[in-house]
Amino acid sequence: MSRLFPLTAEQRSLLYFQNLFGPGVALNLTTALPVPAEISYDRVAGAVERLAKRHGGLRAQLGASAADGQFVADETPPLLVAEEQSGCPGRVPARRAWLRCADLFDPRGPRRARFELIRQGQRYGVLLGALDHLVADGTSAEIVTRDLALLLDGGALPELPMTFQDVCRAQPSTDRVAEEAGEWARRLGDVAPLTGVMPHGAADGVRAQRDRHRAGGAGYHAVQLAARELKCSPFVVIAALCAISLWRRTAQERFLVHTPISTRRDPARQVSVGNFVNDRPLVCRVSPGESLLTLAKRIRGSCAAALRHSYASVSDLVRAVRGYENCLQGADADYVQLHVQVDDRRSAAGEGPSDRVERSVLGPFRPSGDVTCTTLRFHFSPDVTWTRTFFGGRRGGDEVAAEVSDDVLRLLELVPGSGTAPVRWLAEELPPVGGAIPVIEGDR
Repeated sequence: MSRLFPLTAEQRSLLYFQNLFGPGVALNLTTALPVPAEISYDRVAGAVERLAKRHGGLRAQLGASAADGQFVADETPPLLVAEEQSGCPGRVPARRAWLRCADLFDPRGPRRARFELIRQGQRYGVLLGALDHLVADGTSAEIVTRDLALLLDGGALPELPMTFQDVCRAQPSTDRVAEEAGEWARRLGDVAPLTGVMPHGAADGVRAQRDRHRAGGAGYHAVQLAARELKCSPFVVIAALCAISLWRRTAQERFLVHTPISTRRDPARQVSVGNFVNDRPLVCRVSPGESLLTLAKRIRGSCAAALRHSYASVSDLVRAVRGYENCLQGADADYVQLHVQVDDRRSAAGEGPSDRVERSVLGPFRPSGDVTCTTLRFHFSPDVTWTRTFFGGRRGGDEVAAEVSDDVLRLLELVPGSGTAPVRWLAEELPPVGGAIPVIEGDR
């Protein structure tokens, strides 16, 4: 049995990005739960089945069933079993667990959700779950983990105030979309595609990821100090410094950096699984002779506009705003997305070597055109500065993406007392483009 129902604007935007960057760009959201010794395979399978029936979004297949429809198959995601030869009962090394979850999806088939039960000796130790980011987001991953834990413990899930189908049927206001499209047309009118950052031209593109951990609170304190000096949020600080790095590498003075903005404003959606995230363009206008304070103020205005005009989906904007599609998939276009998190709590990631780099190749990258996809993640806490650079494109491009992250952290050290310094001066303090980054191969 299957059902067809309309897609929301948000989900249409996800279809657009799937067509733009291809299925190889998808990153999976993962969850790992310890399984007490007394819990059997049948109990775990039952919990997965009940969870799947509750959240129709876990079984969503974004594909070609209909141009504006979503096909939902009435089936339970398979529960696989794998052997874990080493490690403590109830635990799987985090990196191995993540990579195993990433491998749960069959790239030849529909992307949905998969679960794997890890057998450790005579017992089942860990339940791993992987949700494709086209049908789930960071909020959803927390929901899935919470609900699975409750079901494994024998509890009952509370009634949902809104079903996934209800969310999918909620269509946006055409007047609101038109209003936002007009605003974005004004803001993006003179912006060209970002080009010249990442290496292009290879048919055998890959998805690769680099994680770098720097122990200690230097980055945490530096980003807060910079935010006070520049009178803006930590996100704006990092976005401004990222803009300087990209300007230095391309000489472009007007370009876009993107960031996801949550549209889960309805409390009823806080308990539903499904991706309600829109990407929003941040317009970066870099004038080399102006001060860092001026650049930060301009970036702050771009962030405010992204928050204020975050209703329409990316696909709506592409259709309505002339030139925006070219910024996303023009010849040799580089798509860059930025995430920043400041956490006042101590982080487990601070354990281990004081400075380490781990690299993983995640699989093929097959975009519909000659474009690259880069995600820059920054996490600051009192005991660690963690950066993750995800890159989709030509082999070796992840090293260039990591260099951009390193540029940002080097610039962050220069911010105190430099608010009135020209952007050109800050850029001149960076090492030459193309510097090597030491790599310690991670657990594969």
